[in-house]
Amino acid sequence: FVEHKPLGNFIKLSQTEPRNGHRPSCDVLFESVAEIFKNRALGVIMTGMGRDGAAQITEMRKKGAWTLGQNKESSTSNAGWDTGNNKEYLKGICKMFKEAGIRVSIFVDPNPVMVANAAECGCDRVELYTEAYAKGYRENREKAIEPYFKAAEEAVKCGLGLNAGHDLNLENLRYFAQTIPALLEVSIGHALVCDALYMGLENTIQAYRRQLK
Repeated sequence: FVEHKPLGNFIKLSQTEPRNGHRPSCDVLFESVAEIFKNRALGVIMTGMGRDGAAQITEMRKKGAWTLGQNKESSTSNAGWDTGNNKEYLKGICKMFKEAGIRVSIFVDPNPVMVANAAECGCDRVELYTEAYAKGYRENREKAIEPYFKAAEEAVKCGLGLNAGHDLNLENLRYFAQTIPALLEVSIGHALVCDALYMGLENTIQAYRRQLK
């Protein structure tokens, strides 16, 4: 968050509970910017981190700030590939990469049909889009992970390797890894970088590795 002092404005790391599952949180940052700078600010929000930042960038707008939001069309991670409707296109991409000796993983929603279609595209692995799991984890983690278990079963049946990623963090990663035994790899960026600001990069990486044991 931004803090105003007589000598100037400073960005500080808060030790409060995570907001929307994140610390640092865009909501906390935007809230402080709206209060201090009012109409002398520019806020930019990108897709890909759930609700974080959505509410308080609106508050910035109300205070007169300029605000920009990424639209769905330019987003790269608001949903998995529709491997049915895009099958022919994906087949070509998979063929090109595999001829170059590159392992191919297709990002898909936790839907067995999408997993099966991905296998027909010729990929080596699928990466399950885990935003829905992360959102539902605190309320009912068993219900939240159910579609992922079914999708993982389909991946094993199709002979595909299984990756997962999006909104996984130190709170929800261990349960996911323990419940999805076929899991080979996870993609974690935002949460890991946020934790590293507090814990240091080396300690953070070790903490995440412990969740996977």
